Amino acid sequence: IPGVVDEFEALFTEKCPSKEMVQAALNLDVKEIIVAFTKMDIASPSYSKSDFQSCASKMLRFLKKIGYKSQGIQFIPISGTEGVNVTSANTSRTLSAWYQGRHLVGALEDIKPHPRHNEMPLRMPVNEVYFIENMGTVAVGIVENGKVSPETVVQLAPSGKKSAVGFVKIDGARVSEAG
Repeated sequence: IPGVVDEFEALFTEKCPSKEMVQAALNLDVKEIIVAFTKMDIASPSYSKSDFQSCASKMLRFLKKIGYKSQGIQFIPISGTEGVNVTSANTSRTLSAWYQGRHLVGALEDIKPHPRHNEMPLRMPVNEVYFIENMGTVAVGIVENGKVSPETVVQLAPSGKKSAVGFVKIDGARVSEAG
C-alpha cells in the first residue's frame, strides 16, 4: 500500500482491489496481516513518520471494521526502490530515527503456519472448476479443515447441493485421502 498520504487516500476512495483482497483473506480465516507501506522514500519529507502514522491509523480502522483484531496486524514502512527495510534491518537514518520494528521479510518469517483441523468438518475453498469429458466436473482447491477421500459425500455452499467425490489428487498423484 502506498505510504504517501495523498496516494493512500486516492487508493482508498476508488473501488480498491486491496480492500477486496483483505476481505477475501479474512473470509479464508487469515488471522494475521502485514501491511507494508511502500514509497516511503518519496514522501515529503522522505520516510515521514507522520505520513506513516496517518496511513497506519486509517488502515487500522478499516481492518478492524471488517473484523481483524489489532494484535494480528503489523505495519511496516519500506522503500521497494531503495530496498530499505525489505530484507534486512533498515539502513535509512531518517527511518531509523523513529522506526525500530521488524523488516518485511523478518515479519513474514515470524508468522506461524495456520494449524490444520482434520477433526473438523470438511472446508475446501474451490479455486477452479473444470468439465472433463468422460469424467464430469472436477473441482480444484485446498483442504483447509477436515479430510476428503473418494466416495465422500460433500455438500456445496452456498447452493446446498450434494455430490460424491470421485477421486482425490495431490500434486497430480491419486491419493486415498487429503486433509
